[in-house]
Amino acid sequence: MKKLITLLLIPILALSQVAIPDQNFENKLIELGYDNVLDGLVGYNGNVTELDLSGSYIQDLTGIEAFYNLVILDVSYNLLTQLDLSNLAVANNGVAPIINLNLDFNPTLSFLNLSSSFANLDNSSLYLSFFGTNISCIETFFPGYLSYAFPSYSDFFTLECGCTNQDASNYDSSSTGDDGSCIIYGCMDSLACNFNVNATNEISGVCDYSEEYYDCDGGCLIDLDEDGICDELEFLGCTDLEADNFNPLATDDDGTCYYTIYGCTAELACNYNELANEDLGGQLCDYPEEYYDCYGECLLDSDLDSVCDELDNCPDNYNPLQEDFDFDSVGDACDGLYVNEFQKRSKLIKITDILGRAIQEDYNEKIRLYIYDDGLVERIIKL
Repeated sequence: MKKLITLLLIPILALSQVAIPDQNFENKLIELGYDNVLDGLVGYNGNVTELDLSGSYIQDLTGIEAFYNLVILDVSYNLLTQLDLSNLAVANNGVAPIINLNLDFNPTLSFLNLSSSFANLDNSSLYLSFFGTNISCIETFFPGYLSYAFPSYSDFFTLECGCTNQDASNYDSSSTGDDGSCIIYGCMDSLACNFNVNATNEISGVCDYSEEYYDCDGGCLIDLDEDGICDELEFLGCTDLEADNFNPLATDDDGTCYYTIYGCTAELACNYNELANEDLGGQLCDYPEEYYDCYGECLLDSDLDSVCDELDNCPDNYNPLQEDFDFDSVGDACDGLYVNEFQKRSKLIKITDILGRAIQEDYNEKIRLYIYDDGLVERIIKL
């Protein structure tokens, strides 16, 4: 903040009063006997060299120049935001006489212009304290000397305070010390992706935020399986393209994939497939002929003649040719008749199929009729 330059050249002593806008300041002066009525004005007083204004809730010390011979000033425990003593110098032939200044515990005090204060270089009573304030820069005509006199505050003294940050909108190239007044526009929300730790002012809508469930780099906030899909956005289902129930929206496979395997699902069928799950209503199943198993073997064949018991004309006796000369449906092996015996008394005339057509012995007809001269007909089933 640049020094305030007073252009008023009228001799101060020719004026009788100065304005005091802060009522708490004037009330304190009335209490001390340096004013007598609360009217926003106070008369010049060159007899006062020391003022104790501490703990008075003062926010503005405008009018302090009325006490132009002031040497000791205590304004601790007040509410000052700035203090400019340059007017004291104007009222006292260019020299501000203060050599003892207590500013402690003015928490909002951020600007101090000492002007020519502390010019009494030979005085060992110099005192300056601003503990508990927000001061970061102090303007003075004597930065080098005051840095020597107050080495613990040496970083604060400069010729002109202002904004020295070139990125700030109010950057002042003439400033030699930064007073913390820089204005830097940017996002001030620490949760935003473009948060600017140096920003002092925020324009509505300038902050950028990440999408829900994502961080500012586009990564998931929670992704336990590390598949690049945020846990809150995971969708369970079948992810196998080959499956019948493939779900293109699914992100995580839940083990429900279903595959159609065609085949016979009936355990009693000859072509049962334990992996199959679709047999088109049984159309894909093959079953054995009645009385036979899937390998063409009889389920029951007591005499082991390869003729199933249910079809055997003599199931208890081995008779693979099923001879039955007398056609009584009881095999010759069971009723005591044998071919060799029959052939002794009968002569074969011809062999026919079941339709009576003559055939040769080596024909592949399954059922044959042997006709003999005594009128007997022998039925032979060829397996």
